[in-house]
Amino acid sequence: MQMVSNIKEGLSRLLANQDALSVYQDVSLVATTPKTVGHGLGLKTGQVPQGWAITDIDANTTVCRNAWDDRTITIEAAADCNIKLKVW
Repeated sequence: MQMVSNIKEGLSRLLANQDALSVYQDVSLVATTPKTVGHGLGLKTGQVPQGWAITDIDANTTVCRNAWDDRTITIEAAADCNIKLKVW
């Protein structure tokens, strides 16, 4: 029973950390052109990610999310840029 309890506690801490379930990827965006990217989180049908963030960008521009679902996220930038996208 102690082993099961230890495993349960360890998994609970891991799953509570958003970085444990995050996906990072490099994305090139063309100005004002929505881009749909597979986020690769393996969510259930109908679920959406909990959040997203730009962790690196090579231009002074804004990026917004237009849509997302259990498989993809659609993002758009005001100017051409390359980003590192984090989805969790």
